[in-house]
Amino acid sequence: MAHTPNRAAREAMADLEAGKGKRFDSADDLFGNLGREAKFSRYDMADYLKTEDDIAAYLDAVREDGDPALIEAARDDVARARSRIANPASTKREG
Repeated sequence: MAHTPNRAAREAMADLEAGKGKRFDSADDLFGNLGREAKFSRYDMADYLKTEDDIAAYLDAVREDGDPALIEAARDDVARARSRIANPASTKREG
């Protein structure tokens, strides 16, 4: 379902297209301008590898890509995932 922008959104888009948009040096600056604190949690692929089937599919995709650095990173992801699978009680992470 497509959403039609409201008047304020259309005006903001027109300002951006005219080069009148405000630029920010970082996400922290942007969120500060909005009066909010930027809260990001670390993305960890191992959080999404819950089964050996998940791990196998992930490794297949990584191997298909063929990037040696990605393959090495995937090995680390898999090691963390297998540790979490083997020890579920000790896998609570703060995000």
